[in-house]
Amino acid sequence: MYKTGLCEGTHVMTLDGNLPVEYLCEGDMVLTRNGARALRRITAKPLKDCPILVLRSAIGPGRPERDLYLAPDQAVHLRDWRGRFVVGSDQRSLPLARLVDNDLIQWAEHPGDLLVYELEFLTQQVFYAEGLEVMSAASPFRVVQGVAAA
Repeated sequence: MYKTGLCEGTHVMTLDGNLPVEYLCEGDMVLTRNGARALRRITAKPLKDCPILVLRSAIGPGRPERDLYLAPDQAVHLRDWRGRFVVGSDQRSLPLARLVDNDLIQWAEHPGDLLVYELEFLTQQVFYAEGLEVMSAASPFRVVQGVAAA
């Protein structure tokens, strides 16, 4: 069951502006907390579970910038009191399903044929989806004696 990723229609911050995730291609430069990084791989698969609806500003002012649907196991990055409250740490990434409060973050009805997209970089990154900090997929690339290898 595929339970992680960004639902189609989600805008990702790139050097070319905010683009729908389904428009991204390998090599596109995506803005991350560590600066612009080249997208190494993007994978689209059908979501088999109900998505989670994150209402505008549920995680903080402008985070996300608009209502957003994400897969339940998509990791979001918390960097303020929310992280301390939920997991006891100022900086922490955790699956969105752990933040469901049935108010600002809630389970949504499954819309039918919905694709989710996972973004992969050379190393795992925090990037911006509708202004919300989310984690990229765990990188399949590994480092061997200081050289990245597929």
